[in-house]
Order: sequence, then structure tokens, then C-alpha cells
Amino acid sequence: MDGVDIYPRQSLKFKCETKIDMKPITVLKDIISDEKGVVVYFYNTSCSSCEVLRPKIRAMVNKSFSEIKFEEINAQEYPGITAEAAVYASPTIVVYFEEKESIRESRYISVQQLEDKIERYYNMLF
Repeated sequence: MDGVDIYPRQSLKFKCETKIDMKPITVLKDIISDEKGVVVYFYNTSCSSCEVLRPKIRAMVNKSFSEIKFEEINAQEYPGITAEAAVYASPTIVVYFEEKESIRESRYISVQQLEDKIERYYNMLF
């Protein structure tokens, strides 16, 4: 793949070979607009804590918050969605209620503390 010169007038040339994925920008908006509450779990397959935490968060959402949709997004496969959500670390959990970001947790996440935070919003809306 041919790169794009980002500094064409300088003697040092850098190539930008990153694929830009424009489609996912609307995907995130579609995910959060279709539901009253959504938990979006951003993970990375090379992150061991992401792999350990993911089933725990999924189980917590399914057990305690039946009205909330749970979505998983692989940050490596979908960099456009990840960038649109301003996610720069893995794992990151973003909770949306009525299309607004209400909770954001990243890296060191306590399942119990996250559950308590979600419960406050959940009890007001459902």
C-alpha cells in the first residue's frame, strides 16, 4: 500500500499508512440511539485483563440490568468506532442512557463499583 506524504516540503519524509474506517462512526450512534440504555465494552484481544473482565461485565449486565443492551467492540478491529468514542485505553466501559454518555470507566475497573453506578441511573429510568 502506498503511503501518503504528510510532510512533503521537508527532507525527512514520513509515510502514513493507516486505514481510515469511516463507516463505524455511524455504527456507534446507531447502537446507542436504538436503546434506552447501553453498556459498550471496548477491549483489545492482546489485553489479558480485558479477556478476564469481559465475561464478568457481561454476566453482571445480563443478571442485574435486563433492560440494558450489552455491546462488545474490539478496539483493534474497529479503530473508527473506538476513536469516535474517544477510547484510548483497554478495557474501557462506556454506559449510555437515553443517548447520553453517563458513565465511563477505564483500565482498573471494579465490577461492584460499576454495578453500583449503573444501578443509580437504571433505577431512575426503568
